[in-house]
Amino acid sequence: MEIHYRALGIAHLIYAILILIPALLVFSILSGIGFLAEDPEVIAILSIIGFFVSMFLILLAIPGLIAGFGCIQQKSWGLALALVMGVLNILCFPFGTALGGYSIWVFVQVQEEKKKVTEHPSE
Repeated sequence: MEIHYRALGIAHLIYAILILIPALLVFSILSGIGFLAEDPEVIAILSIIGFFVSMFLILLAIPGLIAGFGCIQQKSWGLALALVMGVLNILCFPFGTALGGYSIWVFVQVQEEKKKVTEHPSE
């Protein structure tokens, strides 16, 4: 199960990075368009829009990064956060759906493993 715990962490890290890349691109593109227009008002408006969209995407990615690092270090809170993030990402078809399903599966498997250990400690 340790392999799945680590794989889940890596998957959450990759998914969060895939959210961070568009954040950087949105800010860069909108700011770049503003500077190409050579109009101070356009520069200000597009830079502000790019900043807020980028910050929104970064705020969406941070819990996924934390969950990924928590799972890689095999922390119980990391698995719980990965489950929450996975369930929230289920509607983001197709990658979020796959990540959400895998998060649920790993969580259930870990809980079953813990249950077996507490029921039969000598085995």
